[in-house]
Order: sequence, then C-alpha cells, then structure tokens
Amino acid sequence: MTPEEITLNVAPKDGKSTRLVEATWGSGFHRDRLNTDNAESRRRFFGIVAERTGILRAELVRVHDIALIRLADEIDAKAEEAARLEAEKQTASAQPRSREELLAAMPDAIKAEALALLESPTLLQTVLEDIGRLGVAGERELGQPSTWSVCPAFCTTHWLLSFKGQVRREKAMWCLGWPACSRPKRF
Repeated sequence: MTPEEITLNVAPKDGKSTRLVEATWGSGFHRDRLNTDNAESRRRFFGIVAERTGILRAELVRVHDIALIRLADEIDAKAEEAARLEAEKQTASAQPRSREELLAAMPDAIKAEALALLESPTLLQTVLEDIGRLGVAGERELGQPSTWSVCPAFCTTHWLLSFKGQVRREKAMWCLGWPACSRPKRF
C-alpha cells in the first residue's frame, strides 16, 4: 500500500479546537478528533495510521501533512460561508415585509373571513364582546355605543361611534377608520 491510496476526510471545527479527521484505505479506516493546527497532533494521528497500514509514518507525513492542513482550512471556509448565508437568510426572513407582500401571501380563506367580519352589521358589538372576554371591566353605559352610523364627511366605509356619558352630556362622534377622522365630530 502507498500513502497516495489513503483518503483524508475532515469535519469543520464548529468553534472547537479539535475536529473529526478520518483516514480511509481499502477496507480499513482510522477516525480521531484532533487539532489540525497542532503538528504533534497530526504526527500522532499519522503514527496510528502508519501502524495500521504498514506505511512509514514519515511517508504519510510527507504526502498528507500539508494536504490535511489545506483540507481543514477549505472545510472551515465552506462552513463559515454556509453559516453566513444561513444568517443572511434568517435576517432576510425576519425583515418586516410590506403590507402588499403580506396581503399577497395571505390565504384567500382568511381574506374572505376578514372581509365578512368587516362588512358585518354587528362588527362593533363583536369587538365590544371580545374586549369583555379579555377581562376589560368598567362602566357598561359609558362603554356601550349609543348609536353608530356611516361617516358622512369622508366616505361610506368609516364607522362612527357615539358614546354616552360625555362631560357635557353631548354626543361625541369618532371615526374608527382613519387618522383624519380621529377627532370628535359633533352633528
């Protein structure tokens, strides 16, 4: 058997000082964890391989020592590149997406359910019941809408709520849809 018939396989360090190195030949192999940056570790590894194969250790070191170092460096570079790409991928997936992208990715069934809820004549009552289920407590009369209608100032999709119990006992109207409508409007 010649030193060239031996194949070396190297695992990445993954932040550790040692790595898994395997020498294979014919039907035999030797596997060990070693520091490929340490000459003594490499010599010990090649000594065991030499005993098992009958090849002189000096021949193994001459043929494979530098090759082992280069192979280890290549494997580490590939592992670092793969980790960098994975980190970029995770960062990109964690980036907030635009409303249009989120809406396009949303299943049609969920869109239809949301639209049905928004068009429901009992939307405000549903919201109030959900708030009650969350444990919000308080004045029932102040928290109940006394009237609700469509915003005449902007368009027909902005709902207005009128709450009882204002300081001057007047009805104050709030649009629930847009910032431009967020101030009380008296009618």
